[in-house]
Amino acid sequence: MLGEEKLSYREAIERASSSLYRFPLLPVRGIPLINQIANSWDTIWAFRPDPSDILIATYPKSGTTWTQEIVDLLLHNGDADACKRAPTPERSPFLEIVNPATNPIRY
Repeated sequence: MLGEEKLSYREAIERASSSLYRFPLLPVRGIPLINQIANSWDTIWAFRPDPSDILIATYPKSGTTWTQEIVDLLLHNGDADACKRAPTPERSPFLEIVNPATNPIRY
């Protein structure tokens, strides 16, 4: 639009972060992250997976839960009852939500 200032992505995020009350953003290595993730970033960055770990990486809102369930079913030969042993976040934790250094989960 005429008269509107062109902003870079970073500038737009930094300006918007002051109006985001639910999820304030903090920059970590140039990436704006919600404060809960940003505040635990050192622990997340220090995580070293075991060779037997399976890491699932998906884009936000692209079927992450479905992917977690499919992987769990594959690991348990399609036994749906075995996959009901615990809620999805306990069976397939998010590194950025669960502190991997103090709460490792192994299958």
